[in-house]
Amino acid sequence: MQSESGNPELRLAYRLAEHTGANIFLTGKAGTGKTTFLRDLCARSFKRIVVAAPTGIAAINARGTTLHSLLQLSFGPYVPGSRREAIKFSKKKLALIRSMDMLVIDEVSMVRADLLDYVDDVLRRMRNPALPFGGVQLLLIGDLRQLPPVVKEAEWMLLREHYPSPYFFHSKALQQAGYVTLELTRVYRQDDARFISLLNNLRSATDLAATLASLNTRHIPDFVPPQGKSWIRLTTHNAAAREINTSEMERLAGRAETFEAVITGEFQENAYPAEPMLTLKTGAQVMFIKNDTEGHRFFNGMIGEVTALDREEVTVTVPGEDDPVRVGFASWDNIRYEVDETSGEMKEVVQGQFSQIPLRAAWAITIHKSQGLTFSHAVIDASAAFAHGQAYVALSRCRDLEGLVLAAPLKTESVITDPAVERFLDNGRLSRPDGTRVSSMELEYVATLLDSLFLTDTLRHAFSAFHRVAEEAFRSAYPKLMMRYTAAASALEELRRVGYTFAATYRRMLAEGDAPLCESPVQERLKAGAGYYLKTLRPLSALLTDTPASHDSAAMQRRLDAARDPLHTTLHLTLSMLAYVETHPFATGDYLKARACAMARMEQPSRSSSKNEGSRKSVKTKTKAIKEPSASDDVEHPQLFAALAKWRREVAASEGVPAYRVLSTKALISISNRQPRSLEELLDCKGIGPALAERYGRPVLEIIERT
Repeated sequence: MQSESGNPELRLAYRLAEHTGANIFLTGKAGTGKTTFLRDLCARSFKRIVVAAPTGIAAINARGTTLHSLLQLSFGPYVPGSRREAIKFSKKKLALIRSMDMLVIDEVSMVRADLLDYVDDVLRRMRNPALPFGGVQLLLIGDLRQLPPVVKEAEWMLLREHYPSPYFFHSKALQQAGYVTLELTRVYRQDDARFISLLNNLRSATDLAATLASLNTRHIPDFVPPQGKSWIRLTTHNAAAREINTSEMERLAGRAETFEAVITGEFQENAYPAEPMLTLKTGAQVMFIKNDTEGHRFFNGMIGEVTALDREEVTVTVPGEDDPVRVGFASWDNIRYEVDETSGEMKEVVQGQFSQIPLRAAWAITIHKSQGLTFSHAVIDASAAFAHGQAYVALSRCRDLEGLVLAAPLKTESVITDPAVERFLDNGRLSRPDGTRVSSMELEYVATLLDSLFLTDTLRHAFSAFHRVAEEAFRSAYPKLMMRYTAAASALEELRRVGYTFAATYRRMLAEGDAPLCESPVQERLKAGAGYYLKTLRPLSALLTDTPASHDSAAMQRRLDAARDPLHTTLHLTLSMLAYVETHPFATGDYLKARACAMARMEQPSRSSSKNEGSRKSVKTKTKAIKEPSASDDVEHPQLFAALAKWRREVAASEGVPAYRVLSTKALISISNRQPRSLEELLDCKGIGPALAERYGRPVLEIIERT
């Protein structure tokens, strides 16, 4: 990780993010490397990470997606405890949400408490309702002394009954979940110790009178930028910046060239990273709004002057650089996340693209749009600051004091702070984890991963849900099968008792062990435990395979399918990971990778929940395609049963009716077991009345005779 070796704060941040399950709030003043940390973590982590942000532009800059898009959140305030309309996710989106290990929320200072509670609500519903945020680890990145969340007065009238402030840290779910606060303090943007000290005082409103007096020495009335240097003006309001840029552009002689953005796929207008119609002239002062990741010729925030234009390219001369920069269209991607079906890793899928010359007119820019940028020379007008942290954001864009000029003196009222933020940050510093606590958190993360495998709570709940539906659906037609379900329920209950005893054992061994995990005696216990669990659970897999894939009732079929899928997924993931632990030493990173691959295999289109759901010709009727029932312990003559089922399918297809309208599954089982040889004997079979015997009796008896 960049600068990690010499920065203990970054080392600690990486250790907590990668080797624990702790929720983390990573903060720090401007220029301390928060964005760099995020990029490096995503590049090297073995966890499945999804990056999101509260706004479209912030999401594009973080190479992520918006929280609303990721979790299909509706807009407007969220009242804790309220129930929003049920969300229907696609299978791919559901796989993504259920398989991610970490959710990163960048620019979290702009996230309101109620939005974070809404995130918690959705994640609980999609993953684990018993755990805050459904058990997902949160990495929250931002500076609370910069831009605050936006809350309208009417919305706050509703929310203030539930929250002390709109800031994310007052989220009820986050307070329940717990988190650690890490503050990065080493500044990479500025080298001037005096300027850094003044910025720190401004940020925290400390020693304000002396700080403002020192900063106001940079107030130069009627300042005229010298030739040969590019100065940008930072304003508090969009209208002021737009007026300055328009006026300066109109003063330039010569032909204007307008570049129209090329937009493909899905790209919301409020997330456009550049102007869709960019008008420039030779002599215009411009700012690059994207990094050149290939040639490193320019960077986001670099300022220069347009010296040549054509329809596809702009030439910009940058002060201090020998060679002009020729720049054509660049692209920004609007991405979504998916789970790779082969590797199980999170992958980015481009769903839209915005292409434009990566420049904007830059005689002036708003303080809001300057966040994250660095300038060598800036004229700052923050006297009309109206938001918490706005003055600090503006001044901290500059590299040094000499490159900063104030358009108007800063006044005490221009420095807006929020006591709630200050209290929160003070408490966060006191709770910074030491080495002993971090080691304990790492062991707890290992134990939590093992608990999720060996305690089998999720599996038992999924089995119980399916058992209830299966009992109702099949108890009359498949009594012997239902006896196996009763035995399986008893086995799972016994495994629950064993699991809690086993969990206490490996937790004790982890806590008492001095050797590294790879050399710990707990490895042999885990291997033996996995073998025992596999022996107990494999019959459950066979039972699910032997359970009929279909039911005569369409309504019951829907209930069966809804209950079967979670059980299938949970069971086969559990069996896969038990087999892995039985054959591989437990190591956090390797285990998470293996789990991701197992999840990906289960989500592949070729997956079948049982051997009964192999490839079959589908028959179009007014209901869903016909699924054949399977033979089980209740069927004494499987070959005859299969022949009758095949005949029923063909008759249903020719008559255009559901299969059960020909003969019920109960009738098929009774006929195949009794093997009647006459119409009179056929009438003794369950589910066969005179009308059915008259209509289908002869072909049924012929099948019995032939088989």
